[in-house]
Amino acid sequence: HMWADRYDGDMSEIFEFQDRIRDEIVAALKLKLTAFDEERSGRKQTANFEAYDLFLRGRAAYYRYTPETLLVAEDYLTKAIEAEPNLTNAYAYLSRCLTGRWIHNWPGSDATLDRAIEFAERAVDLDKTSALGFVMLAFAQNFDRQFENSETNFERAIVLNPNDPEVYGTYAGALVFWGDHERTLEILDRVHEIDPIGHPNADFLYGQCQYLTGNFDAAAATLTQVIGKQSGFIPARLHLIAALAETERLEEARVEIKELLAGHPLYSVADADRIYPYKLEREKQQFLDGLRRAGLPEGDTSAEEHIPLSLPDKPSIAVLPFVNMSDDPEQEYFADGISEDIITALSRFHWFFVIARNSSFSYKGTSPDIRNVAKELGVQYVLEGSVRKGGNRVRITAQLIDATRGNHIWAERYDRDLHDIFAVQDEITEAITGAVAPSFIAAEARRASAKAPENLDAWDLVMRGNWHLWRLTRADVEEAKQLFQEAIAIDPDSYMAHGGLGIAYPLAAGMGLAECEMDESREEGFKAARRAVALNDQDAQAHISLAMVLSICALDNSAALVSCRKALDLNPNFAFAEGLMGLVQAHLGDYDEANLHLDKATRLSPRDPALPWLGLARVIAPLVANLPEEYLDRAKELTDTATEFAAGWRHVAAAYMMQGRLEEAKAAIAQVLRLNPDDSLEAVRRSIPISNPDVREQFLTNLAKAGLPE
Repeated sequence: HMWADRYDGDMSEIFEFQDRIRDEIVAALKLKLTAFDEERSGRKQTANFEAYDLFLRGRAAYYRYTPETLLVAEDYLTKAIEAEPNLTNAYAYLSRCLTGRWIHNWPGSDATLDRAIEFAERAVDLDKTSALGFVMLAFAQNFDRQFENSETNFERAIVLNPNDPEVYGTYAGALVFWGDHERTLEILDRVHEIDPIGHPNADFLYGQCQYLTGNFDAAAATLTQVIGKQSGFIPARLHLIAALAETERLEEARVEIKELLAGHPLYSVADADRIYPYKLEREKQQFLDGLRRAGLPEGDTSAEEHIPLSLPDKPSIAVLPFVNMSDDPEQEYFADGISEDIITALSRFHWFFVIARNSSFSYKGTSPDIRNVAKELGVQYVLEGSVRKGGNRVRITAQLIDATRGNHIWAERYDRDLHDIFAVQDEITEAITGAVAPSFIAAEARRASAKAPENLDAWDLVMRGNWHLWRLTRADVEEAKQLFQEAIAIDPDSYMAHGGLGIAYPLAAGMGLAECEMDESREEGFKAARRAVALNDQDAQAHISLAMVLSICALDNSAALVSCRKALDLNPNFAFAEGLMGLVQAHLGDYDEANLHLDKATRLSPRDPALPWLGLARVIAPLVANLPEEYLDRAKELTDTATEFAAGWRHVAAAYMMQGRLEEAKAAIAQVLRLNPDDSLEAVRRSIPISNPDVREQFLTNLAKAGLPE
């Protein structure tokens, strides 16, 4: 021992103890300090013990480096600055907290690089000899792609403190992104000299250098060891994924992606591109391409600013189609059915804003960035999951994500016998309700739940039928009818099958897809819809099926309006019901009410492939209101988006005739007959449900003048 001592005193004497210890060490080692060293080593940031204590607490919280502890650190450091506005190191560590939060996209604070740089610059302004201030400034500038400024400030920090492994380690972490791998390794050797136990990021940087210099197998081995010690270290896992992709070890890479997304469900290639400051384009592309090949979601790389839909004033959710993990691709319908039933169950809660099935299902078969889904659909929460069906067993996994914050709200796995599938769906619905709005009691969830079908085979057929129904082609609608009828043969009391059949008949007739006459559509449609309502008058779809038959097949819009209102009372988030209400109001001649309901339908389901059919209401409303210019504009908009929609071309022809543009009207009729060679004035007369007889007759007259045969 060259020297030892013990100091007893009040905490207020801590700064005096520090000075005495420094002087004793200098004397024991017989060091000669320069005037600059003497002045700098004796300089105190503050004599305010309260501020110093808050700073130490904040620094300790920072080194634990989790989303929660960084928030704690920021709170302590901010209070330290309030107690001592000139506390240099508090500004420096606050800068590092904000940069770290920006890198990881962690929620809970307004973390931007601009603010991080601002705090680091404040630290440097307060103390031009603060190596910590310069290194934190350089660190933030590197991620802000201010490469020259960053390098200058790293060099200043090294001059000011040539024995600080944190300075060298942070500098090496920048050099590797700048493509100077030889210099990176030299700096890492210096880190090891100063800190033989090991800098926490040194092994990662060695692995990153191995990856960038083409030694992919060695990089994978090194980075695997790093993750073994720090499983939550995102940079190491991302570079491991890229290294595995380079060696075609794609299955291993996908396992790592699964681990990454388990903790960070919103992470994407776009995030990696935004965050990691590769200076050389070829190295950046190598890194990003590796992540893509391994299957990391792309995310939004567009430079265009997307204006997100505003969030509703109540909890909003989109249920993405559950992924079919079964070996049999034929089980796709089963996974879709689970998702659809959850959407239906959630939609019955008046306090939820639920995106409709067709918009949610537009993401089927993709790996979307959850944040983009939330922005595009205007929701806060997103539910995603998977279904694996084998024999008489099923496994369902689901997770609820707060897409505005990137947090997992709830996740669960269910292993059940297939006969218990409906209880599983109820469990999921109640769990989501509890996670999104804790005040909703389980009794309300149970009361709002619909009666589940009793026969699983019939349920299978109904799910298959629904899948075909909303593809809206002649073949698919006919297939849907057949499947609903098969379900009814197995389970005559399946209200879902009867309701689906009640929608299929008028849907096909109204779109000119039916293989049967209007009389048959009306008769069979009424039979199915009325049976659905009799079996379960609390099912919104049953009432909608009746409304469709009443409006399209029976031309009774007033009665259809009553059924639409009943459906919306039962399920206020039923987008198709809102759209049908708009269509019925348009047929009745209420222009404002029609557009009000159509706007709500579009808001509930902004990506709905059924919208072209409901878009007829946008065309019919100005027709009945005698707004010829808007009528033509709406009709052309409809056929621009649905070019194979014969009913839309009828309206284009009639709209042109209203303006005396005969040749254009004839061209539109040619499109009608191309799509439906059997179309005729008689067919239109029997299926156009406009209530005003004068408007209906003028519409038919215009079609006749344009060339539609009798």
